[in-house]
Amino acid sequence: MSTAALRHGHSQAGTSLLEVLVAVVVLSIGLLGLAGLQMTSIKSSHSAYMRSQATLLAYDLADRARATRVLTQAGRLDDGSTDDERESWNLRVTQTLGADAAGRFRREGERALILIYWNDSRGTVAPAEAPVRDAACDVGATEDGVPFAGFNCFAYATGI
Repeated sequence: MSTAALRHGHSQAGTSLLEVLVAVVVLSIGLLGLAGLQMTSIKSSHSAYMRSQATLLAYDLADRARATRVLTQAGRLDDGSTDDERESWNLRVTQTLGADAAGRFRREGERALILIYWNDSRGTVAPAEAPVRDAACDVGATEDGVPFAGFNCFAYATGI
């Protein structure tokens, strides 16, 4: 402040309404950015949770296949099987991952491929940020002739 302003009694005694308005706008933009970051975090957490549940379900079916190797070779866990083991696993898949989730079990000799599909629309992330889809997920990935387009997929290959 200049000495001339002091001599005439002019001094700044507070903030102007314009300064307060600018501060509120800057704070609002910061809070909106923080809310967007929180939403992205929640979506990513949900996607990670669903993927870990799919992993656990695949390991469960692989353990069942190895525990009953002879019956597995006879088709006990194959797609379309009405065996209690497979039916209970199918029920766990839909209860855990949603009503439109599905699991596939493909047997080739001593090897098995377990595929689990689920709709992750709640936790959808941008395609550039999504994990790379395993090529095995697209081979014969249909439910009554309708492909699982847009669904997430977990593929697990194992020996039985």
